[in-house]
Amino acid sequence: MQKDYYKTLGVIQDAEDIVIKAAYRALAQRYHPDKWTGDPAEATRRMSAINVAYKILSDPAKRKQYDQSRASNEYDESGEDSSDAETEDSFGNSLDDDWKEAVKYFPDLDDILRNLSKISKLLAQTYKVYLLENKEFSKRKTIAAQFEMRFLEKYFGVNEEIIKFARFLINLRARAAAKDLNRAVTLLGKDVDSQLIINRILQDYPDASAAYQSPPQKPDNPSDFHTGTNRAASRTNAAILAFISGVVIFILVIAISQLKPEENKYVKPEYAQLANDDGLAAYNRGDYAQAIRIWEPLAAHGDARAQITLGKEYLEGYSVPQDRQVALKWFRLAAAQGDAKAQENLKRPEMLNAAKSR
Repeated sequence: MQKDYYKTLGVIQDAEDIVIKAAYRALAQRYHPDKWTGDPAEATRRMSAINVAYKILSDPAKRKQYDQSRASNEYDESGEDSSDAETEDSFGNSLDDDWKEAVKYFPDLDDILRNLSKISKLLAQTYKVYLLENKEFSKRKTIAAQFEMRFLEKYFGVNEEIIKFARFLINLRARAAAKDLNRAVTLLGKDVDSQLIINRILQDYPDASAAYQSPPQKPDNPSDFHTGTNRAASRTNAAILAFISGVVIFILVIAISQLKPEENKYVKPEYAQLANDDGLAAYNRGDYAQAIRIWEPLAAHGDARAQITLGKEYLEGYSVPQDRQVALKWFRLAAAQGDAKAQENLKRPEMLNAAKSR
C-alpha cells in the first residue's frame, strides 16, 4: 500500500505549503534527540519517515505527481480516525504551547478545534497550524467554516443535503456509512437525486436510520421540580440572549440595507462577514426566515458569498420556495464578480434550462 505522506505530517491533502513547512518544523523539533524523551530508535524511525514525506510534499512537481498517483477523493475511514500508527496526532510542545497561549486571548478556539476534530483530526491539526502560522485569529470562525466546508465538499460534493447528511454521519461516528456515502457520490455524480442516495444509505445502516429519523426528546420532566426549574431558567436566559442577538443583527442588517447602491464599495468587509456568519448561525439553528432576512440585503449590495448562498437556497428549495429564476439571478451576480463557485453552478443543467426559459 502506498504511503500517505499527508498523514505522516499530520495534515490534510489540501494543506497549503506554509502549513506543510510548519508541520515539518514542529515534528522535527518534537523528535529532536535533545527533546525526545522516549526510545531513540523510535525517534529515528519517525524522523526518517517525516523527512521522506516532507521531501515529496515540499517539492511542487513531486507533490503534484504524488497527488495524481493516489485516490485523493476517497474518504478514508481509518485515516480520519487517525488510528494509523504512522499518523501524527500531535505536533508536540512547540505548537501546542503556542496554541495554549492563543487560547488565553481567544477562549473559543478550543471549541472550534473540538468541532473540527469531530469531522477529522487531521483537519483540526491543519487548521491549528494554519492559524498559528498566518496569525489570522480575527477570522478564526470564518477560516474554520471554510476548512470544514472544503473538506466535506472534497469527499461528498457540493450538494447541501448530502453535506448535511455527511456531517450527521460523521458526528454519529458512523464511519462506514460515511464511506459508502462518499463512494455513492463519487460513482453516481453530482446530478443524482440526493434523497435517493440518502435513503439507500439509511436502508443499509439501520442504526443511522433510527438516529436520523428519531424526533427530539422532550427535555422537561414534570415529576422533577428542581430539574424543571433549572431548565426553565436556562430557557429564559437563552431567550434573553436570542432577543439581544436578534436586535443586534436587525440593526446591522437595517444599516446595510439603508446604504445606496453606489455606496456599497464603502461597506467594511468585516461587517459583511459578521452578518454572513450570523445568517449561517440562524440557518443552523433552524431559523431560516431570519437567515434569509440577513442574507438578502447583503446580496443586494454585492456580497458574493450571500449571493451564492441565496442562489443555492432558491435552486434547491431548502428554506424558501424553489425558484430557479431567482437562483439564476443571484448566481449571475456572483459570477460577474469572478466567483468560481457561482460560475460552476451556472453550468448545472437546472440553471442552463432556467436561462433558456427566460
